[in-house]
Amino acid sequence: MGPNGPLENTWTVGSVASLKLASVQRAHNDDVVALAVSSDGTRAASVDATGRLDVTDLQTGVSQSSGGSSADRAFMQWAATLGASAICFTHDRQYVLAGGRDGVTRLLHVERGATSREWENSAARAALQRTSYFLRDEIGGPGHGITQLSMGTRDDSFLACDAGGVLGIFDLRTPGRAQMQMDGECSRVEAAFTPEGSVLGVLRGTDANDVYRRMYGTGTVNELLVYDIRRADLAQAGPVSTVAIDAHDASNLRFSASGVLMLLLHDYADPLAQPSELVVYDALDFAVLSRIPISSNHGMNAHNQHTGAAPTRFTCAEFSPECRFAAAGSSNGMLQMFEIEDALQSQTQPRLILSAKKHPLPIRALKFSPWYPVLVTACQNIGIWTPDPSHKPTPQSSNGIFAQVEPEYKSNNLYAGLDGFA
Repeated sequence: MGPNGPLENTWTVGSVASLKLASVQRAHNDDVVALAVSSDGTRAASVDATGRLDVTDLQTGVSQSSGGSSADRAFMQWAATLGASAICFTHDRQYVLAGGRDGVTRLLHVERGATSREWENSAARAALQRTSYFLRDEIGGPGHGITQLSMGTRDDSFLACDAGGVLGIFDLRTPGRAQMQMDGECSRVEAAFTPEGSVLGVLRGTDANDVYRRMYGTGTVNELLVYDIRRADLAQAGPVSTVAIDAHDASNLRFSASGVLMLLLHDYADPLAQPSELVVYDALDFAVLSRIPISSNHGMNAHNQHTGAAPTRFTCAEFSPECRFAAAGSSNGMLQMFEIEDALQSQTQPRLILSAKKHPLPIRALKFSPWYPVLVTACQNIGIWTPDPSHKPTPQSSNGIFAQVEPEYKSNNLYAGLDGFA
């Protein structure tokens, strides 16, 4: 059941093919680094590279930065001083968790601003005290900013990852230090709870030239650690499974709502020879079920090789709520949606259903509404996509694309000519 009755979010091939950019909010002046949608699907929160936080009403398409009420103005004036680097909604749509560049996560009311509840990734700061000043400067200073926040699926626990490779699990009801904290010998860490809430997946890695590689003498490493979070001695007991990831850089760890699929983005050392991939795994045995290379979807990499531009790569991806589709954003501003479910059942390559280039800048994040057929994308601005009810799907073409939307904007205006936006 949805928040207002029966589930209203049933994505079909027709609704995906007819997606249109219904609203754009020019909410930020720099790249969005984090995006979240509330559990009831009515709000989106975003944070940009300058630390600016904004909240958008998905029902009206109006953000607080453009709102005229005194509460909106007061919230935005306060949020501008926060220095946020990560964001997520709690199970209550009125509250968000905002991770700061100081390694502290704060609970905020979306209208009133700060509350008194804070949590600190203290292990990161302790680790920094053990390193030389040279290494601390190279890592990024004396504080490790929060890079990811995610609520637990069954209770009020949440996880926070920081730029120092530290993962902490906290509880909304007990402000202060972490219930459990892992300080791995790595420079990058992402984590995700499985839908039933009993398993924690931790993706960690070291970059080829980063400080941790020199400190610990390791090469480029990407691995997935699987923990049973029902164990009280989680950090001491270690993972129940460790999976090596065959990529130069793996990111974007996502589990499907059904709990049977896992999604990662793979990047490789030579992107021209081995392009960026969207990879679907079996979430039970972690076998690779499907690989979708970006070069097979459009000819941008050949063009980039000729012009000397950086190869196009996937930048973000999400499963749709019912797990039938996967949406992916890319560094050239392209939004693509693939039909995953039927392809896995028939053991064929996932079919590209939608390819729409409405963002002139890289799509940094995207999220589905849990209850409504709404998709939110972000570059420096927030785009709200909804199916066109008047659309009639065209016959399938030979390359499997149902809908192809070409860009319609001018270089001096980010969103000139977009679906009713001058």
